[in-house]
Amino acid sequence: MKWKGTTYPLIEGQDEKQVYWIEKGETVQIGQTYETIRLEKTSHQSILVREQKLVSEKIGNRTIRLTIDAEDYTPLEFVEYQDGVQTVHALYRADAVIITRGNEQSVLPIRTESVDLFSIELLLRTLPWIVGSTHSFNGFSAVSGLAVPIQV
Repeated sequence: MKWKGTTYPLIEGQDEKQVYWIEKGETVQIGQTYETIRLEKTSHQSILVREQKLVSEKIGNRTIRLTIDAEDYTPLEFVEYQDGVQTVHALYRADAVIITRGNEQSVLPIRTESVDLFSIELLLRTLPWIVGSTHSFNGFSAVSGLAVPIQV
């Protein structure tokens, strides 16, 4: 992917955030997210693992696990759970993504050098930004199954 060698290293870490929405004109806390980013190494690849857990009585609990190539941000796998039940599994290949929802499986073509939308902010944090620069991405949402062009 075109990002290889152009990004700054991403630091492993943990993060907690409160989640809010607007309800009847008022800001209401509806839950909290807990996120972990860690590096795993195999004999031939370095992998970033991003896990995010949303805890919310209002909208339900949700866990997302995304693995991407640590050197070039190529998506490898995306898994979503809602209230402990797996709802989406996406396995990325070079020019397609295999998405499983329950017992249904679909194979969708994706543009080469696509990034999973759940990893966009990781990529944005590590790109070398200079005044006046722009970056374009071929984004893909495993949850909606849609490609999204992005330019920042």
